[in-house]
Amino acid sequence: MAISNRTRKIVKIGKRTIGDRSPVFIVAETGTNHNGNIEVAIKMIEAAKRCGADAVKFQTIDADASYIKDTLPYNIYKHMKFTLNDWKRLKKAALQNNIIFFSAPADVLSVDIFKAVKLPVIKISSGSMTNIALVRRMAKLKIPVMISTGMSYLSEVKMVVSEFERRGVKDLIIFHCTSLYPAGPDQLNLNAIKVLRESFSYPIGYSDHTRSDLPSVAAICLGARVVEKHFTIDRNIGGPEQSFSYSAVELKRLVDNIRYIEKTLGDLKKSPSPKEFGVRDKYRRCLIAETDIKKGQIIGRDIVGMKRPLVKPGLSTAYFEKVIGKKSKKNIKKNFPIYSDCV
Repeated sequence: MAISNRTRKIVKIGKRTIGDRSPVFIVAETGTNHNGNIEVAIKMIEAAKRCGADAVKFQTIDADASYIKDTLPYNIYKHMKFTLNDWKRLKKAALQNNIIFFSAPADVLSVDIFKAVKLPVIKISSGSMTNIALVRRMAKLKIPVMISTGMSYLSEVKMVVSEFERRGVKDLIIFHCTSLYPAGPDQLNLNAIKVLRESFSYPIGYSDHTRSDLPSVAAICLGARVVEKHFTIDRNIGGPEQSFSYSAVELKRLVDNIRYIEKTLGDLKKSPSPKEFGVRDKYRRCLIAETDIKKGQIIGRDIVGMKRPLVKPGLSTAYFEKVIGKKSKKNIKKNFPIYSDCV
C-alpha cells in the first residue's frame, strides 16, 4: 500500500529536518579524494560549506578489517587511515564551518571510532548493507542511519530496514543509487525512488555517481529529499574517485540547480500560485456583447462573444449556453461584459 505524504516520517539530523516539506538535504561526499591527507580533508570541509552543501561525508575503512592484505583496495585504504584525533579534528573543522559532519564506516572497527567522535547521523554503504554484524553495531549508536541500497533487491532493503527497526533505530533515510563509478544514464533506474517511497515511510535519498546534474534534479522531482554527490578540490593529486567526482565549481552549480528546482515543485495541491490570482481575470475570456443589447432583447448566439474584457470581467465562458435564449434585464453596450444580473 502506498505511503501517504501525511504519514511519511520526518528525520532530524542536528538542527535540520529531512522530510517532504523540508529543503532538500545536500551531502558533499569526500570519498577518497583527500588521499589520507588531513589538511586536504579540512580544506574539503571548508569547500563543501562554500558550495552550499548541508553536510560533508567521509568514508571510514580499516584496511585490515575490510580487505585481504596486498590487494589493490587494501593498499589504497591502508594509506588513508585517519587516527581518532584526526577524526576529532575533522569534526571540529565542520563545527567551525557550520556544516554537518558524518561518515560511512565499512567495518565494525570503524564504527567503534564514532563512539568517541559523536555524530548526528551515520551511513551504511551499499557494499555493507547486508553485513548484519555491522548493522547491529551501528544500531548500538542510537543515532539516525542512512542506508545506501546499490546492487540490492527490494527484499534485501526490507531486511536491513527491519534489522535496524528491531534494534530500536527508528530514524532511517533510504538511498537509491547505482554502484557503478561513474554510472551511465541507462543504469540509474531512477523510478526505483518511487518504489522506495511506496514501500517505506522513511525519507528517500539519492546518491549520484554520474557526471551530470540532471539525475539529481530528476531524483528530487521523483521524491528524493537527500542528494549525495562525490566532489574534489584538486583532481591533480590523484586517487581512484577523482574521475567521476565534481569539482567545487560543479558542486556549487549542482547546489544552485537543486535550490532552483525545489522552488519550482511547490506543494501537493493543484491551485493557482499566489501571483496568478491577480491575472486570472485578465487572461481568461468572459461573455461579451458583440453588439448593443437592449433591455428585454432575447440573447442569441450571434450577439454573444467570448473575449478578454476591457473592464471588470463578466460571466465565465462556461455560462455561454445558459444565457442563450434568455432576456436581457438591462441595456448592455457593445464590447462590455455580460454580468449575472444582466439576464
